[in-house]
Amino acid sequence: MAAITGDYQFSAEPRIVKAKAEKYRDQDDQVRPVNIMIDKRVIRGSTFTSMIIPASTQQELENKQEKEKKRISQIQAKEKTVSHEGEREVGTPEPVEGRQHIDVQTENIPEELSEKPVEFEIEVQTDYYIDRPPTPLFMPKKTGEDEETQVEDGELFDFDIEVDPILEVLVGKTLEISRMEVLEEEELHAMREHQMEFEQKRRNELNEVQRLEGEEIRKREESKARKREAKTKKENLQFAHRKFISRIMAKKYLAKLAPTSFEDLKSFGTYNDIQEISFHDQLIPWLIDTTSANLSTNSALKDLFSSILKDSFLNLKNQHAQALEREKDRRENERLAEIQWQKDEENRKKHRVQMRIERKLEQERQILKGKIKNKIIMTGNVIERITSNIISDIDGRQNENIIGTPGGLIGELIQLFSAIEEVLVMRISQDQMNSILLDYISHTMKSPLLIYNNLNENLFTEFIKSLNRPGLSLETLHQAGEDIKPIILNYILNPNNAVPDTSLTTMWTHLQDFNIREGIIESVLTAFWSIFTLRDIDATHPNPNRLKVEIRPVNYDQHFEVAVARICVPQKENENGDFEDVEPIEDKTILVNPTGEEHSVFVINQIAQKVLRNDLTYWIKTIRAFEAVDIEALRSYLKVKALLREEKLLSMLAKDLPVFDFYV
Repeated sequence: MAAITGDYQFSAEPRIVKAKAEKYRDQDDQVRPVNIMIDKRVIRGSTFTSMIIPASTQQELENKQEKEKKRISQIQAKEKTVSHEGEREVGTPEPVEGRQHIDVQTENIPEELSEKPVEFEIEVQTDYYIDRPPTPLFMPKKTGEDEETQVEDGELFDFDIEVDPILEVLVGKTLEISRMEVLEEEELHAMREHQMEFEQKRRNELNEVQRLEGEEIRKREESKARKREAKTKKENLQFAHRKFISRIMAKKYLAKLAPTSFEDLKSFGTYNDIQEISFHDQLIPWLIDTTSANLSTNSALKDLFSSILKDSFLNLKNQHAQALEREKDRRENERLAEIQWQKDEENRKKHRVQMRIERKLEQERQILKGKIKNKIIMTGNVIERITSNIISDIDGRQNENIIGTPGGLIGELIQLFSAIEEVLVMRISQDQMNSILLDYISHTMKSPLLIYNNLNENLFTEFIKSLNRPGLSLETLHQAGEDIKPIILNYILNPNNAVPDTSLTTMWTHLQDFNIREGIIESVLTAFWSIFTLRDIDATHPNPNRLKVEIRPVNYDQHFEVAVARICVPQKENENGDFEDVEPIEDKTILVNPTGEEHSVFVINQIAQKVLRNDLTYWIKTIRAFEAVDIEALRSYLKVKALLREEKLLSMLAKDLPVFDFYV
């Protein structure tokens, strides 16, 4: 480029820009109403396809337009050539000030169709949605003259000088943020350790307080018992002492009265001849009466004596037997009490051992939960639009960040169709299942892929090789011949060929336990296979619906999960003090990898389950065969059944494993 000398000067002369429109808009200029049925700017046709006009039709349209122009020009010329003034129609007078005239459509709008085309019935396939062609780039017209100038390197911008401060700030800020993150992690780790130590110390202090309280209660009861015993002993001693004093006082008083009593009676003349009086008044009558009584009742006395002896011996025998029975019962009660005490002591020991084991297990669970939270949950990725991601099974065989639900997206569809059949009391046929699943994949499914990965990769590869078909592999499986497709489908529909111990296989082999109709899983997989084997449009345009489904076998690996991690729906407390799900729920969750560095876990994403089931139930309402279904009733029924199946599944796959709930 030649160097430019002197000052730069724009050589184009200034000129007035002509106004293309009026400077001010007429206040009375309003848009007049137009009937769109006769508006030439409105194109009538299919909204799903672009209008393609054949060449022959284009020529006919041009001919019609030329004829219409000629007809209009003839009419206008005829109106101008009217010579007689009286024959002309009286024109409309000029509008008064502030008013204006407008054109009004007065012609007949209906148009008689004289040429009727040939009518016949034919079936067609609606085209797929065609994307709008890109808008051509708008290039405005140049409004001035171009000039050139030379700018040497370094005149306007020096990279080293300008970038060094920015780079220093960026690097410094990055290092500062990194250091703050490391310090924050260390602080959180120290806080967690301090919290664990505090909880352990608090539990130990609580146990010690309970032990001291029990010891204090026992001492208080023992003190009360000893006081009662001492009080009773003191009262008994006082009573015995009073009784002894009374007896001594009575003896002393009677000892003084007895010797002088008979002497006083004799001095008063009471006893004249005591022996004579006693002999005549007492002895003789008594002797006579006694002798006569003895003689008359000798035999009666003998019988009475015998009966008395017999009754005495019988009473003694009964008393002895009762005493033996009471002693036997007493010893038996003592033996049973001893046995019961030993059992209670053993139960107390077992309970203490069990409590220690449970405390130890609880500590281990809390440690395990902390590791799972730090190594698995907190390392996940937060994503929005849940249903726009791939829905996978709950185990970690994929070894990638997943949204986990039992059986994946196929398992959710199986539960949905099972709930529909039970609510509507109907049975979905195979043709209906094929059309319903195709409609879901074509119009409703937001996930990029519907994957069936419940096949063992090694066994499935050997099975494909055993078919002896050249060029047939996992990548070309959808291009299998019509004679091979039923064989492959039968292999897929055999639950013995599925990967063992997965959620879908467990439900498949225990249909009665999960309350799933026999054959519905095979029906869904058959519909999946029919979409997977759809024909392509041509060699360069594959079928878009087929690209949304994929068979992805996995390497069978026996996983040993240590826990179940549930990503729960956020909770809120209602007026009754109970906790319920937050409504509406945000359409975002966290993707986690169930296979960590140390442990492998089952991951159940309840947030994704709720969002996905809401979308599925809304979609079901749009299907004509299911218009009568009540969405809320179907959603409630599906929720209850899904929770029961999830609990049953965990009792089979995750028996004795802890279940940890995480609210993200």
